Amino acid sequence: MKNITRKIVVLSILLAMCVALSVIDSLISGAIISILPNIRLGISNIIILIVLYQYGFKEGLVLSVMKSIIVGLLINGPVAFLIGGLASVLSVVGMYLVKKSLDKYLSIVSVSFVGGLIHILIQLLVVSLIYKMYENVLMYGVYLVLISIITSIIIGVVSFYVNRTIDKNDLLKKEKSKSSI
Repeated sequence: MKNITRKIVVLSILLAMCVALSVIDSLISGAIISILPNIRLGISNIIILIVLYQYGFKEGLVLSVMKSIIVGLLINGPVAFLIGGLASVLSVVGMYLVKKSLDKYLSIVSVSFVGGLIHILIQLLVVSLIYKMYENVLMYGVYLVLISIITSIIIGVVSFYVNRTIDKNDLLKKEKSKSSI
């Protein structure tokens, strides 16, 4: 029972960090990258990747859904929630599948790259379907995909070092759970 309580507390703290990083990301993105509106760097994905690697798929997916609900509905609004939430969930599923099937060959940086690519492509697809602006989304999407590739690699590198530090110092002090599904 003690381990379950500890896991819930740690995951709750990680969720709070994830939400805080999403808010900070919105502020940074709005201030620095005003040339391309609605761009996010995705720094909260560091936490999602860490949870995916440290706890497994189920926990990573739940964290992603909870973050999407909190940030999407309370801060960004229902349309952004639909666009970002769907992309986040499918991104976590994609990262998990790549991690599970190619774990021996790919690093967390590669998994982050795949997750970022899935995320932006799903967002572009949903936006084009909702607003029926296919050509505009395609033209604008090229820039978004390029930026997403760069930020996903950076997020992956940061996640690699954070994950390595957690493992080296046993910071989560938990029993390694077998990934669900």
